[in-house]
Amino acid sequence: MTYNGEKINEGKGKLLVTNKVFDDVTGQLDIHRAMKDFNCYMPPQVRIEKPVMHISQNPHPDDKLTDVELTDITREYMDKLGYGNKPYIVYKFLDLDFSINPSP
Repeated sequence: MTYNGEKINEGKGKLLVTNKVFDDVTGQLDIHRAMKDFNCYMPPQVRIEKPVMHISQNPHPDDKLTDVELTDITREYMDKLGYGNKPYIVYKFLDLDFSINPSP
């Protein structure tokens, strides 16, 4: 979470949406506050080795989706996975090139 949060705070991406995690609507992520919010949902008696899951959604380069469309897709995806009521953060990275390079 720290790595992704730092990329957002450096302007290499943007924060699209948070769920059950504080968002001060500045576009920046308070990483310590986000961890605190995540920890509120962790039962103290449960010991989880890796409490954070990373999911990457990469639409085809020809799909020109708006941030609202990406957010809607992500919310539906998280709901269907059973994480709709759990804390999560959605980032959009601006420094990645997902263009398709055909073979010569």
